[in-house]
Amino acid sequence: MVDSVNVFPPGQRLTNSSTGAPLSGAVVRFYVAGTTTPKTVYADQDLTTALGTSVTTDSLGYPTSDGSTKTLVFTDTSSYKVRIETSAGALIAEHDYVKAAVEAGTDDGGSVISTRTVETKSLDYTVVAADQGKAFAGNCTGGDVTFTLPSAAAADVGNGWLCTISHAGTANQVIVATSSSQTITSGALGYSTAFALSNSGEEITLISDGGNWRVFGHVGPHIKRGQGVLTIADRLAAAPGSPPEAGLLYIATGAATWGSTSIANHDVVVHTTGGAYVKITPPTDCGWVAYVQDEDRYYSFQGSAWVIEEASETRPGTVEKATAAEVLTATDATRYVAPVDMLRHPGVAKAWGIVTYAAGVPTLAAGLNVASITDTATGRLTVTVISFSSANYVIVATAQAPTGNNRIAAVTSGQAAGSFEINVQTGGGTLNDPEGIHFACYGTLS
Repeated sequence: MVDSVNVFPPGQRLTNSSTGAPLSGAVVRFYVAGTTTPKTVYADQDLTTALGTSVTTDSLGYPTSDGSTKTLVFTDTSSYKVRIETSAGALIAEHDYVKAAVEAGTDDGGSVISTRTVETKSLDYTVVAADQGKAFAGNCTGGDVTFTLPSAAAADVGNGWLCTISHAGTANQVIVATSSSQTITSGALGYSTAFALSNSGEEITLISDGGNWRVFGHVGPHIKRGQGVLTIADRLAAAPGSPPEAGLLYIATGAATWGSTSIANHDVVVHTTGGAYVKITPPTDCGWVAYVQDEDRYYSFQGSAWVIEEASETRPGTVEKATAAEVLTATDATRYVAPVDMLRHPGVAKAWGIVTYAAGVPTLAAGLNVASITDTATGRLTVTVISFSSANYVIVATAQAPTGNNRIAAVTSGQAAGSFEINVQTGGGTLNDPEGIHFACYGTLS
């Protein structure tokens, strides 16, 4: 085998260092190190297809064999000099005694130079044996992209063959599928015949063990995606009625069989493809945090169960808002009452008022939920308040009497769901205007 090295990494272009613009038509000339003797370079690593002693870049600054056909550039183990010129022959840069390929030794101390290429696929692609070592970027923005792996047992694949596949889209999923019913395994966790990459930036490297596929490395999406929190689609007692998106996660709320997989209560369940599921059992008291999208709520795994971080008298946490009916019942000890619902509690006054008199004319000095007051006659005041559910509510009223007069306040007949009358009379029963009236109402609102 010939020892050679690729001069330019695959995909590298020559650009203007000041503007970043591609150097179109630039000429790269090669010489024997320390001389002006031209040196031949090649288009293949076996050094059989000669390119001559120079290459010219295309309009994008990429090396070509004829001005338009992109090419790789290989050289042997001898050091060389490289001179880069503009299309007009002006010198851009020159480097001498550039180290070339490392000569392979005859013992275990030899060096190996490895290169990997990246290919982007936006449509389904069947990976072949010749793709050994490649890194595939699945652009699934326009729809799911499936990469079908070759047979792990094929003669030209076999034990040790590997490739990397990543999610490079803004939506949808990248599906990694096997052929010949071979399985994908990560540690002790089996993913059957498919593995889904659900978020942009997620990446997996798979290696053949000669019969099936193993996850050699897995990279989660970028930290900005909320690393450390499981995004759960829903909490369900059984599998969804129809297969959901590949890669969606669920929390099981009971023991059941999802597809062909036996699921226990509190398992995290991953949908792979076509109604197949994989379960992940959280370790005891692991503290995992999950956000359930269907509920807009966070859970954490404490002990052996998923629980809501509820607030208490000694720690902060999540508190659920009480409904109006729960406030009315007045027995719940865990939910909070919003200020707007406080009026629903049976022990809270629904309306109150302070009325003052001047020359026999009443004025509402302060109050809550009092719509109006009307001076019906001497010693009689009609009050309109918020609407109760019926006329069966409590009114507490007191009258402020001038010095020397004893007066009492009484509620007369005519009490309705939204109004009542207060009569103020002397000890002898004569109606008379007081200096002021205080009242409060308790009951159930409509």
